[in-house]
Amino acid sequence: MNPGKESVRVCVVLLAYPMVLSAQTRWVAPKLQAGGSVPSAVYGAIRVNPSMTVGAAPSWALPSGNFLPKAVPTAGSLPGIQAAAPAVGEAAAPDALGPVSVAPAPTEGAAATLEQLHDMAALLAARAGKTETADPGRAFDGKEKLEDLMEGPEAVEAETVTREVAEPGVETMDLWMTGKGIRKPVVKSQIYGTMRTIRGKPSLRYWRKFAKGVPVRVLLGNSTLFVSRVEDSRVKKVKALTKKDLEGILPAATFKTKSIAQIRRAVMADLRSREARAAAYSGKAGAVITPETEVSLVRFVPYGEAASLPENSDGASADPRVRRPVAVPEALSNTHLFLPKVVFLDLRGVAGPLSYDVIEDIGKLMKAGVYFVLLSEKPVQGPGSIEEQLTGALTAKQRDLVTRYKLFSLGLDGNEFAKYEGRFPKTLAFTRFEWRDIDIMKHVAASLGGAVIQSFAKEVIVGLPKGADIDAFGREFAAQLKSFSVPASGYAMTPGRIRGKPALVLRPHSLETAFPVLLEALREDENLYVNESDIMMVSRDAAILQVLPGAVKPAEHAPGESAEGLLETTLAAMLGPYRENRPGDFAASASKIGAFKKGYLASGGDGGNVYMFMGHVIHSAFNWVVWAYRNTGVLPDAEALAAKALEIWAKEDSERAKNLLTQSSQSMADHQATMELRVRAMHAIVADVVKKYPIVIGTELPNLHVFERIKKGRLAARDILRMVYDLVVARETPDGLELVVVDFKTGQTKTNQTFDKDVQVQLYDLVPRLAWQAIPVPYRVGGAMKKVSKVGVLFVYASESKEARLTEWTRIKYEKYLRSIMNRMRRASQPQPK
Repeated sequence: MNPGKESVRVCVVLLAYPMVLSAQTRWVAPKLQAGGSVPSAVYGAIRVNPSMTVGAAPSWALPSGNFLPKAVPTAGSLPGIQAAAPAVGEAAAPDALGPVSVAPAPTEGAAATLEQLHDMAALLAARAGKTETADPGRAFDGKEKLEDLMEGPEAVEAETVTREVAEPGVETMDLWMTGKGIRKPVVKSQIYGTMRTIRGKPSLRYWRKFAKGVPVRVLLGNSTLFVSRVEDSRVKKVKALTKKDLEGILPAATFKTKSIAQIRRAVMADLRSREARAAAYSGKAGAVITPETEVSLVRFVPYGEAASLPENSDGASADPRVRRPVAVPEALSNTHLFLPKVVFLDLRGVAGPLSYDVIEDIGKLMKAGVYFVLLSEKPVQGPGSIEEQLTGALTAKQRDLVTRYKLFSLGLDGNEFAKYEGRFPKTLAFTRFEWRDIDIMKHVAASLGGAVIQSFAKEVIVGLPKGADIDAFGREFAAQLKSFSVPASGYAMTPGRIRGKPALVLRPHSLETAFPVLLEALREDENLYVNESDIMMVSRDAAILQVLPGAVKPAEHAPGESAEGLLETTLAAMLGPYRENRPGDFAASASKIGAFKKGYLASGGDGGNVYMFMGHVIHSAFNWVVWAYRNTGVLPDAEALAAKALEIWAKEDSERAKNLLTQSSQSMADHQATMELRVRAMHAIVADVVKKYPIVIGTELPNLHVFERIKKGRLAARDILRMVYDLVVARETPDGLELVVVDFKTGQTKTNQTFDKDVQVQLYDLVPRLAWQAIPVPYRVGGAMKKVSKVGVLFVYASESKEARLTEWTRIKYEKYLRSIMNRMRRASQPQPK
């Protein structure tokens, strides 16, 4: 080394990107069928949509490494089942840039890969000497990210990026009031503020959203007490708190009897108590509370003053009211008899927030067992989001009545997936860009004179150099990404404008390509196993309708309807006579009737326990077994069923176990072993059932039935019964189909004397006989109708199965009993005079 001269070391590290895709094998869902029991392709074969023009194989068919099924039966456990490695087709770059979905390109061998990486390293080394952001002589050494070395327009922080297409809106925030007896001082306007611990920068950013004038929902438990406005918000250290800071947050009497030093110590003790409770619930260590701890102080308009705000006025509820008449097409007239399991609602053409009538209709169907997935180009939550479209027109009282427990959202055109738990959406695993994919995108953008100005796992925005043609830039950008085979999972690219300038928006999916991943996510997260015939697609988008050709498509039968009209017509068809609320309406299920008989209606029952959890696991495992049977014609054996049950148990045990055991002597391991023994025993019974009744109508079938109660020639009341049939099977007979409604029972076997008198047994016998004189096969609106000659009820227990032996006399007695107990429940649910 020569003294006095600057030395430059260049270290080139070759990164091994996973480019050899054809050697990877990915389990893919069975081909979904519109009809029939046995698919045209073996389990594991991928389905290529002929309508897709970009690439020989869709991007979702390629191994992304982000979303793989956790447990798939082996060829030994499922005879005739094999894995199929998808063939990767070469995707051509688009001639003109529009909304395109690009499938990953094949690699050209290790030599080409090494050459590309050598060229990349050389380019970066050359650029490092010129860029102002890098030290002279600094080169890419494999440790730093490419973004630190590239040239191009100055990157913009994500928080400052505003899209011109974004809808204006102010996010309504939520504040929970906690503490014993807190309701009374809040209602008396003695307490009108809250204090929370700041736990780092994300927490600080969140609490800074509570700016003056921002609407807030003040909640107690899961109910909105009232809607208010932020009057004051600040962040301070505990040691700097003054009495003025704490006005409205602590009772006024506290300031008269204690010094500020005593108050600060009391505040720290309260914060420590909250952290301890949160740690016990979450299993994670809470924040350490010291005088240096920062807290957020939020004061809002007190209850008395906020009463005059328009959000606190009462609106329509489930009370009887006039609804706009809707003409349901003849082809959809019997939809309420054959409800779908899942409804995809395309909200992209629906202007403004949904009305309360629509929200209530969706809630009625979810309570009956129907799942809903909301599709939108908007984000799931925040200003201009799906959440705003869902609840933006509702009052505080109406928001509390929104049913969400079978509700999902697929936002950002198929790139943000969330499940509602209580009041809030919880983000679920979905396809994302890998960090290395984003780094390569940044490198490609810089090499073309542009820059990535926003990068998230679900969205990358590329700014163009000044004067660049967006179509030409997009074609070259796509071609260079293709040469790197990045991203491996494919992507969707659309032109847009950011801050008034042209830009490219890249996301892992378009809405069309997201559906197979969505269905897999529903199976993985919700244990929801559906075929195309189980789905209703409410949309006018031809591209979306082609994705699931076997789904029910109301738009085909209502061609002149607007998006809002199509939504309302579809919901009216699904609800039938239950669309309008009538005086005396009362809805119940078999479990609710049983709970009332045991005196649980007022007290709410005993909540969840380990036995309910065990039942959930067993039901989910059998849903998978029957779904596999529908798509392969082969029933998975007991070993595969037990493995699936254990997988579901393990996945959900960690989240729920701490709240399930009611006695110290109980052990989750013992209950798990019991569950495994039960599913193995029940498998033999179910295998025998499908041999006798080989036609599977469906699993987890939702149903609504309305009984009109006439008194003195006039409608006195209506009883609405909600049911979900675990399994419905059938066989052909000379007189028509013989149906059997099967229910899986994980508890104690009933005696012969009590079985036929069971509320659920008799209800499952009564309603199908009234509703199903004929049934479509496959089970969907518009399917080929077949006459039903007989309906039976079979309960499958761990030790045996029991078939209902009911006579016309017992059925007459039950109908009278059902009318009587529904009247008693109706009276018990009414407010008692004070």
